[in-house]
Amino acid sequence: MNVLKHSVPEFIKNDEDLFEKISRMSTADLKDGGE
Repeated sequence: MNVLKHSVPEFIKNDEDLFEKISRMSTADLKDGGE
């Protein structure tokens, strides 16, 4: 899970088409599976 925590945001930032579709990224609350 820790690998995804860092690699997914990095993947999104490096993909211009995908990044344009994302309005914001934030850490999930505990109730949503965050830390």
